Amino acid sequence: MKILKFTFLFMFMFLCFSSLILNAQVDDLIHHYKFDGNLDDAVGDANGVLVTDIVGYLPATLTFMEGYDGTTDGAINFVDGSGNNYMIYVGSWSAAQEGTSDELTVTFWAYWHGSTGSYQDIINKRTNYSPEAMMWGINQHFSNDDMLSCVRSGSAAVSSQAIPVEEWTHVAIAMDGTNAYFYMNGEKYDEQPYMLGTGYDAMIHMGCAVNTDYAWRSQDVYNGALDDVRFYSRVLDEDEVLAIYEGEADISGIKDKVAAQFELAQNYPNPFNSITAIEYSLTRNSQTEIVVYDLLGHKVATLVDGYRNAGTYKVTWDASELSTGVYIYQLKTDDFVVSKKMKLIK
Repeated sequence: MKILKFTFLFMFMFLCFSSLILNAQVDDLIHHYKFDGNLDDAVGDANGVLVTDIVGYLPATLTFMEGYDGTTDGAINFVDGSGNNYMIYVGSWSAAQEGTSDELTVTFWAYWHGSTGSYQDIINKRTNYSPEAMMWGINQHFSNDDMLSCVRSGSAAVSSQAIPVEEWTHVAIAMDGTNAYFYMNGEKYDEQPYMLGTGYDAMIHMGCAVNTDYAWRSQDVYNGALDDVRFYSRVLDEDEVLAIYEGEADISGIKDKVAAQFELAQNYPNPFNSITAIEYSLTRNSQTEIVVYDLLGHKVATLVDGYRNAGTYKVTWDASELSTGVYIYQLKTDDFVVSKKMKLIK
């Protein structure tokens, strides 16, 4: 009986503690913009508002494009079909709202159309240009060779890389009041001294910067698109940034990383005459490749080569031009490799 009571008490305490952890994770993510055909904040706090001219709001049609994951109209494009730009205002943020003092992490997928020979503000917290009202701005400025940077009046952290042109790239920048930490596609590549101030209320904008309330700077428009923009109220570590890039984080917070259990099924039929099917499963998003080799190690076919979301897939192989024999097919992901044999009989 004592053992049962102890077990019940332990389970109760564990569940309570787990609940506290989950709630803490929910609080970490303060805004999440998926841009799936709208400007909604998935967290439900501050939806975006379109700003289309210098002095206020005017009705306009947002421009969407295919998202990083292939979703139709799943990303916001800040350049419309006529070459016009616009900005999105997503609220005025306070230090209390942002959580941990002087800490913030911003993550997003970016599709950069290229340099304009001018300043480009991607996302910023800024009401005007004065130091006390300009908290941070994530930019690609021509004055910094279009390198990804984080700028505040009087303080700039310029990284060693630019977002590639016309290629969906995952970006994360963490700020702790002392440094800015730069990530691309889940890997940290740079850190620079940077002073972040969260002690003031200021406005969050995407697609441009402002000098005064609602008055955007036409020379600062972002020549690109954004998808899956997230704001976390603390500095995320490298594993957490990688989890977001790999699709292991949702609006309930950062999930614990679980070892991937990728599966490569035996081809069917096997042995086969000319055509066979191969099924494989991914438990998380990953760059994926399936290649066929002969027994001498020569590559004879590439069946899959690209980024795939988590799920189960089937691919067929037509080997009608090859001779009878045993072949090796191999599944390779970012951190997993497995091979199997199959036999072709004619």
